[in-house]
Amino acid sequence: MEKQDALINMKQNRAGKLYIVFYVFSTMFMIFNAIFAFLLLFVKDVNKYGVKFECLSISIMVFIINLVNIILQRRASNQEGIFKYNKYPQRVFLDIYEITEGGRTLFCIVLIYMFFVSVSLPVIQYYSAMRTKNAYFQDPMSSLQYFYKVLKTPSLVNELREIAIREFSVENVLFWESYQVLQKMVNRYQIEYKRAKEIGNIESLNQYDFEKYYFQQMQNYSEGSEDNCSCDPNMPIPNELRPYFTQFYNMFVDRNGPSAVNISGKTIKKIYHEMCLFPTVSIFDDAKEEVVSMMYSSIFPILLKRNKKYMSNTLV
Repeated sequence: MEKQDALINMKQNRAGKLYIVFYVFSTMFMIFNAIFAFLLLFVKDVNKYGVKFECLSISIMVFIINLVNIILQRRASNQEGIFKYNKYPQRVFLDIYEITEGGRTLFCIVLIYMFFVSVSLPVIQYYSAMRTKNAYFQDPMSSLQYFYKVLKTPSLVNELREIAIREFSVENVLFWESYQVLQKMVNRYQIEYKRAKEIGNIESLNQYDFEKYYFQQMQNYSEGSEDNCSCDPNMPIPNELRPYFTQFYNMFVDRNGPSAVNISGKTIKKIYHEMCLFPTVSIFDDAKEEVVSMMYSSIFPILLKRNKKYMSNTLV
């Protein structure tokens, strides 16, 4: 059997047509590639150049390259196949066919792009983030102590909540707000307890409407009202407040809760153990520290970048 140069045959319009299976699988590949690219549009990704960008851009690139390759193959041959080819191919398509090694170079471009977005781009982002991080932590306004001042300012907490919604971590801000309400409940209980003790009638404590106070605090959190009263962290949870602590546990700590926060399993086990044996008013303090740390490293830099001037004028 005489060996022939496929490229020379293509230039001379004597190239044989491809098997039908090639056309079928190429068409299926392009269709599924377009479908997956469309579905990726509905995927949410926190990072601008994250996994969504990588997959979506590669899918679009592969689709375009395949389309260009089909046009090139069709225009550079006069052989009958699944497409209607030109009888006299134009020279420009033959030149492109030769430069791209029969279209193979086009797919090399795809491989180079895949390597860039999968390996090179994350490395670039890493070193860029490291430079930003070093500059960030050198700023006094970036300290954890300053962040606690932010958390004590209701207007800035509202800003944090809006950022957290976009960053898919709103449960952390909701945890903080509810935790603050619990602390106000404890403070209110101690004030009412001292008041009842002073008049010599402890039973009058049962007449206080803690439920009404709870809903007032939940609805008026943005007003920032807070009772000033020192709280013993080892104080057992009063029976009057136990339902609110249980509700908080079921909402934020329980793994199956509707707004479960991403705290360590060790902390969850500790809280569950204390809830079953001897719960104190500080039962959620460890969880609070972890949640504050997560907000400090994730959404606080975004808030600081957007409202740094406003924060410097608001907080002293």
